[in-house]
Amino acid sequence: MKDNNLVLTIAFIAVAISLISAGITYFSIANLVTQLSGYATSVGEANLTVASSANINFTTFVIDWSTGQVNLGETHAILNTADGTVTNGNWTA
Repeated sequence: MKDNNLVLTIAFIAVAISLISAGITYFSIANLVTQLSGYATSVGEANLTVASSANINFTTFVIDWSTGQVNLGETHAILNTADGTVTNGNWTA
């Protein structure tokens, strides 16, 4: 009878440790997902710098920036919405 109680106690402790470990792992992964680099979100951000002497005339109501990237080795890209050209980058419409 003593042996059965000992085995049952050890099994209970093992199950309790397993459940605690599973909970810690779950919350660690949930926290890690929000800190990963490259995690896609539904909202984007565009950083624009406008010189004090620039004139901007928006004649197009909607501009579809789509997806793209600046070419490797370049510091910027130019997206010309008037004629649809891209300089130093690769964008799709």
